[in-house]
Amino acid sequence: ERVCQQIDGYGVTGTPAIDLATHAIYVPDAFGRIHALDLATGAERPGWPVAVYSDFRRELVWGAITDVDGSLYFGTGSYCDRKMVAKVYRVGIANGAVSQWEVVPKRLGGGGGVWGWGGLAYSAARDSLYAVTGNAFEGGLNRGKRFREDAGYGERLVELGPDLRVRGSSHPRDIHRKDDLDFVGSPVVFQHGPCGELAAAL
Repeated sequence: ERVCQQIDGYGVTGTPAIDLATHAIYVPDAFGRIHALDLATGAERPGWPVAVYSDFRRELVWGAITDVDGSLYFGTGSYCDRKMVAKVYRVGIANGAVSQWEVVPKRLGGGGGVWGWGGLAYSAARDSLYAVTGNAFEGGLNRGKRFREDAGYGERLVELGPDLRVRGSSHPRDIHRKDDLDFVGSPVVFQHGPCGELAAAL
């Protein structure tokens, strides 16, 4: 019997990334680990997998891994649509060091799932990563008449530096309803004539 509607069992949960510099493919699994497999043999590299989170019953890598300048970046959403705190993670390829950024902290109710299957977008011109997020949950300081689904960095297009510090964010000004209005898919970075580089999200 399936535990939840989204996933039937366990395995690879997000699209892997190939890193030609290390001749390896980096693969997320359903238990919060990133594997490094040799491209020629498929063998796990020494020091891998790297565990990035432990509560795999609440947190899950849904999207693709983004490989930028020796680091792997990816977001998490909830497993089985359970309440959780979504994050964007960075894993250093050389040392396996893990850092993270929380979308909506627990004090604001948590949530903010990063659901986009395409992963994070990257702008080389700005050396920035772009993530889109889902709604905040009611809880902590974000409750009652003060409740907002865009609390923290919920329901936003967010620009992050390589160190995962927020450089900017955007929430649609005309959306104020409490209707679980997540951003979906993944952001896209593109050139647009006189406007220059733009980031778009749905």
